[in-house]
Amino acid sequence: MPINKSAYTRYTILDKCFQNTNRTYTIETLLQTVNNKLETEEKGASISLRQLRSDISFMVNEWHIEFCEEWDGKKRIYHYSDPNFSIYKQDMAEHHKEAIKTAIEFLKNYTYNHEMHNLIGILETANITVTNQNESRKIIGLDLNEEYTGIAHKTKLADHIRQRDVLKIEYQPFKAPEASQQIFHPQYLKCYNNRWFLIGCNSEYPDKITVLPLDRIKSFKKVSKPA
Repeated sequence: MPINKSAYTRYTILDKCFQNTNRTYTIETLLQTVNNKLETEEKGASISLRQLRSDISFMVNEWHIEFCEEWDGKKRIYHYSDPNFSIYKQDMAEHHKEAIKTAIEFLKNYTYNHEMHNLIGILETANITVTNQNESRKIIGLDLNEEYTGIAHKTKLADHIRQRDVLKIEYQPFKAPEASQQIFHPQYLKCYNNRWFLIGCNSEYPDKITVLPLDRIKSFKKVSKPA
């Protein structure tokens, strides 16, 4: 079942309500809270009790939600049985992962203009992040933005990090007249202030952390071992 923007907003509101143990939420108070939020965020939009029950049912089935067994008289209280639970802390469902991959391939068939460049970058970042959810070590960090400098390198570099490859990188610092090569052990990708950075160790300085802006990397390739 596709999730549109309006449904996403409702699930976000409900998720916060279910986490809030400082207030008692029955189905009636949930409806009131959701509609009050929607009036502010969606310019007067509101939902019915039937839609609310449908939303809760969808969330239970989609994210395997478990509610506490508490009642206010004959009215059920809606709180997560685990107060630390959130639908946004869960692994993405397989069909959502496949949807992201399909969207990436679909968009790549269109003219590669600036707008499409940014959109594909967002989807590829989501795909890398989703793939990394089950990894014991984190390999990518985001500081959300709308520009993804270095998009041409990002996906391949993430794969090299995941496989613990050693790379020969052709890199040209901003003030350098020409590029030079270095043997690099990539560890992490970070997006900060509208730029992507590769973090790792240069073989010449193994005890120091080196940070390379992706837009200064000219090329790279896997090597079997440090030269």
